[in-house]
Amino acid sequence: MSNGPVWQELVAIAVPGTARREPAASAWADELGVDVSTFAAEAPQQVLAAAALATAGRRAGVTPESIGLQPDREIVDPAPPESLTVAPTLARWFDLLVGERSLLPVLLTGMVERGLVFPARIVPDVLDHGIRDPGARLTELALATTGRRGAWLAAQDERWRRYAALATGLGAEAEAPSRPPTLSGNPPSEVDGLDDRAWREGDLATRIAWLQGVAVSHPTTAMQVARAALTGRGESADLRERIVALLAGAPAPEAVELLEAALDDRAAGVRRAAARALAGRRDPSPFQQRMAERALTWVQRSSSPRKLFGGGGALLVVDPPDGLGDAERRDQLDTEWHAHGTVRGDAARHVHAAVAAAPLSTWAALGTPEQLVLMPVSEGWAQLLHQAWVRRTLVEGDARWADALVSTGATTPGLAGLLAWCSPLVREEVVLRRLAIVAGQPELAVEALDHLPHPWSPRVWRAFLDAIPAMTVGPPHRWAGTFARTALDEPPERAADLTARLPGLPHAWAALLQRSIESLHLRAELRQALDAAARGIPDPPETTAPPPPEGDSP
Repeated sequence: MSNGPVWQELVAIAVPGTARREPAASAWADELGVDVSTFAAEAPQQVLAAAALATAGRRAGVTPESIGLQPDREIVDPAPPESLTVAPTLARWFDLLVGERSLLPVLLTGMVERGLVFPARIVPDVLDHGIRDPGARLTELALATTGRRGAWLAAQDERWRRYAALATGLGAEAEAPSRPPTLSGNPPSEVDGLDDRAWREGDLATRIAWLQGVAVSHPTTAMQVARAALTGRGESADLRERIVALLAGAPAPEAVELLEAALDDRAAGVRRAAARALAGRRDPSPFQQRMAERALTWVQRSSSPRKLFGGGGALLVVDPPDGLGDAERRDQLDTEWHAHGTVRGDAARHVHAAVAAAPLSTWAALGTPEQLVLMPVSEGWAQLLHQAWVRRTLVEGDARWADALVSTGATTPGLAGLLAWCSPLVREEVVLRRLAIVAGQPELAVEALDHLPHPWSPRVWRAFLDAIPAMTVGPPHRWAGTFARTALDEPPERAADLTARLPGLPHAWAALLQRSIESLHLRAELRQALDAAARGIPDPPETTAPPPPEGDSP
């Protein structure tokens, strides 16, 4: 609205002055949807009144040009009454934390947990900050903490409408760019009249965005469009490759069928994308079954020769293929679709790809996860085999395999990601073990702590505090993220423990701890304010300290 014709006309008149350019009040009144008699008689007051009306329309999300207002009817239906508890006292906290992007979600989450919403006067500001979030979390929190009035207002404004649709389902036809890129199955019944102009006429990005949005609101239609694009002859390879990526997480059986067919696509990029998508699925598929059969052919259990002291033992023998047949080439084993990074050599890539794509249940016949990760492996293949198991465990999220791989103490690439899947006891032991060597290998401790859910147990918290002197050997910026998450996710009462560690620290480290301490104190005050608002207790009035008695030193 601020850049619309009404506003531009007002600016043009206000700059030269009303003495040189007389305002046409009747034209403004028609466009603003009000009776001309509502304007003041004097020209300067007419300009100010029109500006006020235009500003009100902008803040309400209404543009006269877009909805064709009629002076004799309501602009929109009024907002429904609020069903949650309005907390006027928390508006001050919102203003305080707007500049603290890390603490603002703490306020909003606390309000959602207590069933509180902001007063109407700051609803536009809350929505504005919500849509600036690159993900969907802050958007959802902003809509939840503005209640029915926020949902009503978001539906009126193009800036907020698609985000409101994304978080609350106000408009299923809106785009959904922040949702995970997937085509979902188990669809509801479809509706007629779906506008597909963006798909028919848009560029690559527009078409993919449209398909993502339709996948949310009309999954069956989205799957039909994907099938037509992949099996037809008129679409580009870039579009087909992007559609294959969307199918990677789709649960519908037809998605697997389309991905299998894409292995025969005429474009190499599409074939590689299909193999990558099929290998990364959690549910078994014919592709993974073929990879499992190859993995069991190339990796077998044998008995090692008797040793000098003791008997023989089990051994995993890796026998890579001498070459690839047509079936292996169809499954893209001759390409680098898997992008393993640390794996070098054709034979190594082939073995790694097969093992990483084979379901973990493939290895049950050779031993338990604990036995397999400790079993000797022939000719230096151990690191490659473990790395492939790590990749597959990250796909399936198997706690037993995660525990077995992490407990070895190895530094296989991707191993830190397994901490999220480990059992709590094993995860804690790994963290404690790495905190004990923090001076020598701080990156391992940082990696482990970043994957440890908060709040930490008293045992881990004490080890973390005891490791702070060893941390100061290195630069503080390496630990900045760890301390920031500590300030956001640990109980505020732990500020006292950090305060006790301040004496004797280098200046940069003391500043890092002080920032965390201040955030913990602020969270404690915020928690009190949220609890008071939930109980309907108003903020205490601001008071100033009384002057000191005469004669006393300041």
